[in-house]
Amino acid sequence: TTSLQAQDKTESIHSDSIKMERYLELANNSLLVNSNLAIGYANKAKNLAINSNLNKHKVYHFLSNLYFSMSDYKKSTYYSFMLLRETKKLKGNLRFDYEGRAYEQLANINEKNGNLQLSIRYQIKAIELYKKIKNDNYYIVAHINLANYYTNENDIKSALKYYWFVESKLESEHLDKYASFVFNGIAVCYDYQAKVKKKNKNDKNAQALYKKSLEYYEKSKNAILLYTPNDISSLAVAYNNIGTLQNEHEDYQSAIENLEKSLNLFLKVHDRGSILDVYYNLALLNRNVKNFKESNQNLWSHMALKDSIFDDETKQMIHDLSIKYQSEKKEQENKILSQENENKQLTIYFSLAGIVLITIMLTIIFRSNRLKEKANKILEEKREIIERYSMKLQIQHSLLEIKTTEITDSIKYAKRIQRAILPPNQKWYNILPNSFILYQPKDILSGDFYWIAESESQILVAAADCTGHGVPGALISIVNFNLLNKAVLEKGINSPNKILDTVNYWLTETLNQKYSESQIKDGMDIGLISIDKVTNECFYSGANSPLYLFNGEELLEFKANKFPLGGYIHDEIKHFSQTKIPVKKGDTIYLFSDGFADQFGGAKNKKFKYHAFRELLLKANNLPVSDRKEFLISSFNDWKGLNEQTDDVLIIGIQI
Repeated sequence: TTSLQAQDKTESIHSDSIKMERYLELANNSLLVNSNLAIGYANKAKNLAINSNLNKHKVYHFLSNLYFSMSDYKKSTYYSFMLLRETKKLKGNLRFDYEGRAYEQLANINEKNGNLQLSIRYQIKAIELYKKIKNDNYYIVAHINLANYYTNENDIKSALKYYWFVESKLESEHLDKYASFVFNGIAVCYDYQAKVKKKNKNDKNAQALYKKSLEYYEKSKNAILLYTPNDISSLAVAYNNIGTLQNEHEDYQSAIENLEKSLNLFLKVHDRGSILDVYYNLALLNRNVKNFKESNQNLWSHMALKDSIFDDETKQMIHDLSIKYQSEKKEQENKILSQENENKQLTIYFSLAGIVLITIMLTIIFRSNRLKEKANKILEEKREIIERYSMKLQIQHSLLEIKTTEITDSIKYAKRIQRAILPPNQKWYNILPNSFILYQPKDILSGDFYWIAESESQILVAAADCTGHGVPGALISIVNFNLLNKAVLEKGINSPNKILDTVNYWLTETLNQKYSESQIKDGMDIGLISIDKVTNECFYSGANSPLYLFNGEELLEFKANKFPLGGYIHDEIKHFSQTKIPVKKGDTIYLFSDGFADQFGGAKNKKFKYHAFRELLLKANNLPVSDRKEFLISSFNDWKGLNEQTDDVLIIGIQI
């Protein structure tokens, strides 16, 4: 009878295992058709695995991937940690395999959540585990992901290290499918160095690698069968990458076609995290082709989707699950130590019992122990009080760290939006090749901004300083940037003084500053010039922001009107004057904010001031235009020393 019962149990477990595998297969096949149906099949597999205590690691891994593909990062995080816990029961390569997959998934989730440092730590753990099982595909993909995270952190040196490592492994034929991603990643790094670090050689290298990436993409895309969500996602990622690089090189028509293909494919598999990235890329592309209405719609879609995916509850849960997993590990270690201590206590008690039977001194020992226990109880109560206070302090400290991280992450994301609005370097230097921009915000966000617009006959350039810096200054800067675009691009105004008059009126209306009950008195200092492309005639208008002209012999100053844009609460608004600047070929015009002159430093820790600033510009004019920016930055840092930066710094130099 016992033998038959054991046989029935074995057959039942075997049957449950087959059913579980079948449910997982049905869930995978249903994902493209009906995500709710896929979840239903996956939950049936989970129930069978839990009841039979068999292959739970497979089910947890599938559920983690399933919810990640649906951009439900809360549940994906939960099942990733459940998988990590389950891997402790596995042995050998099977444990290393699934533990590596769990850490890889956590890296992907935190990358989507904007926590790149944690993504990098998890990804490195995954690489170490994949190395043990010698799985080339997992090992190579993990290195590509790690390189991508370093690229997003602007740690180009580390990113190239891992991209080059993967490139050295591509000679094996079965790894050719990753070549497009690797060469595209290296190209992005070179592109960054060319634009930010001014390494012109890398610009050519980047273009060659983009072309190479396209060639490999064309070879591999026909092999994708589009049978599973992973196949569709792979093709969608490729279209997104190709569209992005085509945007970089101004092939706008091809770029928008490929990005829209990518968006449609990601919508098909409900990958909201990737849809988020494509909306952002479409916003940048539409801005480049001056389709501002569509760009704004893309940007709002991006921000709304981001808020729905990465709400505070999601971030809190991901953090809490990390803490819970670490706590459970510590609790298990404490149980082992506690068991050892209990065994020692039992030995002591048995020894005392033997002594009781042998000697009359048991009474004395017993009384002594009673007194000792009483003292220990008092000590234990005090220890518990101390531990409660300590735990309370730790919780408060953790909450403060979480809140600080959330605020910093929000400000960093706002920085991305603000930087996206500013003119791209490629556009600026195509219009004004003999120029430079020194832009150094005091904080993550800036109240200073630079602006440029071009028509068939003239170029308009502005250096602006909005009230304050950081978050308040950034908010006002975005408002003013859009008002300048509206005045020139929509209304067609091209005279500097009329542009400032119009923006001044709109800003006052926007902030309700003409009503006596308004409490907002924020405004903007600005220097604005127009340059005729044919005659080089130059006109200037300014609000509290003068213009300097170096004519080859001396530095001339042209005064601005002594009032800002905005900041009024009265009905009467003043009008700006306009000055013709006598320029000739080879002259240099400087527009700037007050950040450099107001910086404290030097031996006596005083302001730099405008007299010293003009002397410094005279020295800079002895250098080629391309070297003046580095000279001014070096001079600024030498003067500032260990002092905190006082204000945002902006200098624009234009050689006629």
